[in-house]
Order: sequence, then C-alpha cells, then structure tokens
Amino acid sequence: SSYNNIGGVGRQIFARIRLSEEANQKAIGNKTLIGRTLSVGYLEPYIFDIPIDWSISGSNSARANETWLLTQSAETAFSHKFRYVFPGSVLSLFYGQQIKREESSGEQKLGYLQVMGGNVRTGRIGARYRYDHRNNISWPTGGFLLNMEASSARHEFGGDLAYDYWSIANSYYLGLVEKLVLAVGFSFSSYYDISRKGTKADILPVSETIYVGGADTVRGFAERDLGPKIEFDEFNDDEERSRTEELIGGSNASVFK
Repeated sequence: SSYNNIGGVGRQIFARIRLSEEANQKAIGNKTLIGRTLSVGYLEPYIFDIPIDWSISGSNSARANETWLLTQSAETAFSHKFRYVFPGSVLSLFYGQQIKREESSGEQKLGYLQVMGGNVRTGRIGARYRYDHRNNISWPTGGFLLNMEASSARHEFGGDLAYDYWSIANSYYLGLVEKLVLAVGFSFSSYYDISRKGTKADILPVSETIYVGGADTVRGFAERDLGPKIEFDEFNDDEERSRTEELIGGSNASVFK
C-alpha cells in the first residue's frame, strides 16, 4: 500500500508485506519458517527545490533455504530522474546498513561452514543507474531494460565486512511477429577485495554470496539452486557418518539467457 502525492507536492509513504513458506526447506529443531518481507519507506521530492528526490526505507525479512536467513536493513538515497538526456532513466546515490543473521542445525555449524556462516553487519555506499526503455512494462515487444550498480562496503562505514561490488544486467526485446517476442539478456556481478573482521579467512559469508537459478536467471532450476558447493561428513545421533553437500554460493556470476 502507499499514500501518494501528500500535500499535492509528490511526497509518498509506502509499506509492503509479503508472506511465503518454502516447501522444500530443511526444518531446524523440528520447526519450519514462514518467510516474510516487511518494508516501509518515505519519499521527499525536489529537496531544496532542486530536481533531486530523497528517500529513506527500512525492511525486515526472513527466508528459509538450507539455513534460515534473517535480515534487517535501512537505506537512504538521493535520486535524479533524467528528462532530456536518456529520458526516464534514474541515477541514485545511496548509503545503507544491513544486519544478517543465520540460524542452522548443529551439523551445519561444523568446520568450513562455521567460517562461512555467522552474523554479519555491513555498511556501504554506492550508486545505481536504471534505464527502462521498454515499450510496455508487462509485455514488452521492443526496447531494453538496463540496471547497473557499483558499491563499496567498509569497516569505517559501520560494518564487519568490507568489499567492492559491481553488477550490470541488460535485457533486450525484439518483436518478431504478433505475440512472438525474442528476449535476450545478460548479467554480470562480482565481489572483490573482501575483508572480514573476526576471522582470518577473507571470504564472503554465505548470506552475501551470489547464487543463480529460477525464472529470472536459469529456468529449470529453483531460485538460488546453482552455485559452488562443498562436501563434508555429517553424523547422526548413532554416530553414523554420511557424505553430504552444502550450497555456499560464489563471489562472481555471469548469466546469458
């Protein structure tokens, strides 16, 4: 829900609630998780009477996959919408704080997974650029959609994790005949110069790593179903050992579709 054009000057307040449950999640302590995303935000247009909008938002989310991932985040951004050069495109500068907490069973806390997991706080600044040149948002038959981001997380920004990150995603649409469209897309994303407090291993925690899979990346696979895996020994209550795999995600991804 949202309340738009407050005071007749374009101010906006919005709230979003989403609930879902992953059917194939692993139970932790004989419990499953109802996933959620709760977010609120405020937009102030044309601050100081210049064509720059200011926004502030916060969210709380929970997601169940191999582990439970609980996230709290807040972000403030300044955005400019271009009206003459590349009309309709938006450039945003942002600062964000995020806290991610993982919950998992005791078996999942062994060895390498202990280093990869845990709670992590991130403070980062960055820029985003979006250019939506599609002729129709719901069923485009021409044009393209471009999304780009470059950001930097630093300990000085109030976080346990430091890194540089960039991503670019572009989709093209070409109408061939009536009701038949060729859609071509590619995306690249990468983390580098990673540093993490409290551990000698400068690697991303699982909560930050990149996965692919699902309708938006690789169809035929579930969301977050593709990525690097590790193997380790798992023991049951009778000390019987079995070999198992854990999906940990990666620090780079390239997708063509």
